[in-house]
Amino acid sequence: MYFIEACTDGSYVYGGREFLISSEAIEKLDDVESARSGNEWAKIIFTFSAETVHGVFSWEVEIIEYFEMDVASFLGASIKDYPADVILKDEVTFTLQDGWLNPKKIPPRLKAVKG
Repeated sequence: MYFIEACTDGSYVYGGREFLISSEAIEKLDDVESARSGNEWAKIIFTFSAETVHGVFSWEVEIIEYFEMDVASFLGASIKDYPADVILKDEVTFTLQDGWLNPKKIPPRLKAVKG
């Protein structure tokens, strides 16, 4: 089992002022299998977004899941969309965590859970 966590807040500049992108405000939207090799592995893209007073920011997190070994590896995260009038400052970061969770007690900071 694994989960993806938005682990740091980000920030952006609008009109000369800095604004926070809280990791707590980031929501998981969807996940899509982008490539597969039979029953050996699959690349999965998770999409996330956060709405701010200046518009919506969105990210993609890509992992690869190895079925027979029952493990997953973090391939990367990138911002895919953000409001045109902002300057990105501090990056929101995501991590892939491995472990077991009680689905009824998932902390709000954990964004995508597979298990």
